[in-house]
Amino acid sequence: VAFEFLPDFYYHPYVYMIADYLKTHPVLFRGLMAFAAVSVLIFSLWIGIQMYIGDAIYPHVYIDGIDMGNIPPQEAKEMLAQRDDYYNQAVLTVMHNEELIATFTGEELNLKRDTDARVEQAHLIGRSKHMPSRIAQQLNSIFHIQDFTFKTGIAYDTNPVDEFIEQAGQSYNVPAKDALFQFENGVVTEFKSHESGLRIMNEEFLATFDKQIQSITQQNLALSVMLKEEVVEPNITLAQANGLGIEELIGVGISDYS
Repeated sequence: VAFEFLPDFYYHPYVYMIADYLKTHPVLFRGLMAFAAVSVLIFSLWIGIQMYIGDAIYPHVYIDGIDMGNIPPQEAKEMLAQRDDYYNQAVLTVMHNEELIATFTGEELNLKRDTDARVEQAHLIGRSKHMPSRIAQQLNSIFHIQDFTFKTGIAYDTNPVDEFIEQAGQSYNVPAKDALFQFENGVVTEFKSHESGLRIMNEEFLATFDKQIQSITQQNLALSVMLKEEVVEPNITLAQANGLGIEELIGVGISDYS
């Protein structure tokens, strides 16, 4: 018996063969039906979670250990900004040879966490342009296979620090001086011994400064950084400037034969 409202596909011989095969293999038939039911259920949940979440951050997403699930991005930014409103109270001092030479405040450095960037990254979970990743992340909000975690860092205005480094270099850097030795016709015509110099350790200072900034908490608002210096050797020492083995200036004599 043919039903006119059914498409021709339903009357294909292969359809009858598959139907007969499933009748003789009830276990396979029940397995396929269970698979179809689970697929429909997962698909329904997947559609439902997208409608429920809307533009909010998907569940099981954390920033600095704080659950951001179901929170709209703007609300998440405001919540994290309120958490960090103590940064203006931070004070970082700079010491050189046990002497206080500079002080930086949180307000001067415009201290703030890069929360906006992390919230935007958290919001992209479940919204990837790569479809398999997007679907997997969305289903993760249902089955909780893994957590997605993001950690913020403290950002600050580096201009005051760069200006300090420049001024410190002018104040504390001492250039090394090369030796000078001229010997003509058996007489020393010019003699100057070498001198070592000093140079502040810029890179080490900046790295330590940033490390201290990143360690600021509400219970740790007063920090200190040491500005260190290193010895700079001359390019030419006295021993290199002459071939007579003279390594240092012992004294200077002036003879008067008048």
